[in-house]
Amino acid sequence: MSLAGAVAALVAGRSGSRAQANSTSATGGVILNPDAVTRLDARAAPAHIPGLAGSPQMIALDGTLRGPVLRIKKGEPLAVMLTNHTDQPMTLQWHGMCCPDAVDGLIGLDAPAIVPGAGASIRFTPIDSGLSWFHAAMVPNRTDQTAHGVRGVLIVDEQQPPTVDRDFLVLLADWPTPGGAQVLINGGGLAEKVTMAPGGRLRLRVVNGSTSRIMLVAIEGARPFIIAIDGQPSELFEPVKDMVPIGPGARFEFMLDVPRTSGATMRLTLRGTERVEGVLEPDRLVLEVRTDGPVRDQIPPIVALPRNPRLPPAIPLEQSVRADLAMEQVPASAGQARWRLNGTATLDLPAHPLLTVKRGGTVTLGFANRSSQSIALRVHGHVMRLLHSKDDGWEPYWRDSVLLPPQTSNHVAFVADNPGKWMIESAIYDQVAFGLRHWFEVTA
Repeated sequence: MSLAGAVAALVAGRSGSRAQANSTSATGGVILNPDAVTRLDARAAPAHIPGLAGSPQMIALDGTLRGPVLRIKKGEPLAVMLTNHTDQPMTLQWHGMCCPDAVDGLIGLDAPAIVPGAGASIRFTPIDSGLSWFHAAMVPNRTDQTAHGVRGVLIVDEQQPPTVDRDFLVLLADWPTPGGAQVLINGGGLAEKVTMAPGGRLRLRVVNGSTSRIMLVAIEGARPFIIAIDGQPSELFEPVKDMVPIGPGARFEFMLDVPRTSGATMRLTLRGTERVEGVLEPDRLVLEVRTDGPVRDQIPPIVALPRNPRLPPAIPLEQSVRADLAMEQVPASAGQARWRLNGTATLDLPAHPLLTVKRGGTVTLGFANRSSQSIALRVHGHVMRLLHSKDDGWEPYWRDSVLLPPQTSNHVAFVADNPGKWMIESAIYDQVAFGLRHWFEVTA
């Protein structure tokens, strides 16, 4: 199956130092003490990646290319102190968090950059449980700091998480090398390999931390169910042909039971979708789970996560504020915009918002990709439903971004429940850096 066909068909880390002790989670990451401050120090350093040669310098938040993996419970506050020890301005974005706009890193709207040598305190309380990540803001005329390592993962655990035998995180990211971009797996160049008891239950969290590549992942050797997308619980469903296209910045969570026989293997594979000198790149092993030991006791069938009560079961589309965003490529010129949005090409943010809506109002956005490139279009501060082409319903999940293959259109809808100024931008660095970004405003 081609990547375009798959898109159509889909319709234990380290933390920064802290004033008080944290504990290490058995499922990966560091459980934060809610009374302390997480210190993240952005520093440039040589990168030494097992399995990859000729790597350039990294900019890391904790000395690793995976970045810090932080965990808190829903309802607990998050307090971060970011200190910029590099020679470039920097701002973090909390990708997938319905947080205040003042901490979302919207350079050009309200959030100033952290200049070299300075620090900034970031405080908010996540209102939803789920899987999100944080990374450097993508800004015109600035290097791609995210691709060079400015990233990390935030897991907000449910008050009563589902019972699993293993909770495993996979962070995929493109890494620039002299021979072309390579895919990192949890900050390294080698596949992850773990062992589980036969019949054990695995919660698998996958983050596409790339700023350029649409990842097509496949699960073999077990029956996977999707339980959450972009940090929000979804209806329980199986991916088409056990494959999922994951756009830059997107997150997918799977629940699956490994085989009940010892010596069996479950694999997560990254399908080759790009061509190098006319040859399709090979598939690549990401995660291998082997079964060993006594068979686990039989467990109840996999069920969906509880729905987020903050999100409406139905969206009143007839009452929505509507706007359209048409995206076209323009001829490349040094230092100039390469994207025309609704007829205007500029590297600056538009002076006027795409739309203004009162808090609690419903929004319907129409996206038209009139270019020859795929676009991963992200809406900040909100999660949205992907509407059916005939406006007769929506998909059984929430998204904070939508994949648009070349020459396609789509519609999304959401409730504007987060006041502030919010970006609509590509999650692909080379697109947003050359003008593929707009914004909207939610008034109190």
